[in-house]
Amino acid sequence: MEGSDNIVYLSGGSGGNAIDDGFAIEGVATGVSSGDKRTGSIMMFRENTSTSSLNSQMAFYTTGSGTHAERIRIDSSGFVGIGGTPTHQLHLTSTIPTIKLTESDVSTDAFIQS
Repeated sequence: MEGSDNIVYLSGGSGGNAIDDGFAIEGVATGVSSGDKRTGSIMMFRENTSTSSLNSQMAFYTTGSGTHAERIRIDSSGFVGIGGTPTHQLHLTSTIPTIKLTESDVSTDAFIQS
């Protein structure tokens, strides 16, 4: 990491908070004068409250334009959601969802767009 004003926090949930029965890794920039100081987070948490089985999820957060928000989620089924909660194996949520495929040995790109 560059500079000396970056801190990594590790926290675990024990009930009654946003990561109840989970774990979070958060990066924080201490040299930021105002707004959200979190640089990014990875959160692992239960997706159910059942005592007989454990289903868990992972969520990845970044900060852009001063807003710390979830960007990617992997649920207990292995479904991956980008920009939202997944309901399919790969689920993109956006105003204009686009997948770009680039072939490395030619100058042609392919796009999949809704």
